[in-house]
Amino acid sequence: PLVSVTESVSSWLEGLYVRLYDYDRLQAENDALRTQIADAQEIARAGRDAVEENTRLSALRVFAEEHPDYVFEAARIVSWGTETWADSFTIAKGTADGLEDGDCVITEDGLLVGQVAEVGENWATVATLVDVDTSVGALVGEDGAEAMLLGDYALMPLGQARLAYPTEGAQLFIEESVYTSGSGGLIPRGIVIGTISSIQAEAGGQTEYGIVTPAVDLGSLVQVFIIKDFDHEN
Repeated sequence: PLVSVTESVSSWLEGLYVRLYDYDRLQAENDALRTQIADAQEIARAGRDAVEENTRLSALRVFAEEHPDYVFEAARIVSWGTETWADSFTIAKGTADGLEDGDCVITEDGLLVGQVAEVGENWATVATLVDVDTSVGALVGEDGAEAMLLGDYALMPLGQARLAYPTEGAQLFIEESVYTSGSGGLIPRGIVIGTISSIQAEAGGQTEYGIVTPAVDLGSLVQVFIIKDFDHEN
């Protein structure tokens, strides 16, 4: 009986060792597979990013051919601001790359994103066109009536801005296109801002202003392009 018990214990221990060995081997194989999958996913992400960047640069090339006087600087968005009183993001480009306060920021298709609001040697903060401090000269519709695009605290969370102070006698219409006027010399004339999505009246009902929905989808931005210089006579 003692021999039989000893053999049973020995057999059990041997089976336990085999199971533990198999477990460790399978665990090591799983860890290796997870690492390989993570590496493959990273390569795939890098590939997608490269394809998307090439697409953006191709679109920018078309836009640049239409505006040969524009000098661009490409920049990826590093982080978005978390303040409730501003709508801005940070890029990893700065004065070392030729950026200055007030520089115009656009997409690869030439849609207005905003302006450089603060700049350091290797970084800059970009205030979007719906930021509460936005103040940009604008042209409205085919007639090119002048107005001002202004940031509005109530509209900012909605991703919209106010179009105010239209030229005396000018009328605003829903779905009219809005462009930059070039006034002030920091933003080129004719950059696409967006469209008038609604028209409101000031208190008393005498003065109208437009609500502008940007042409750019600010929430989907990954990379932007800064216009560092342009021909101010155009």
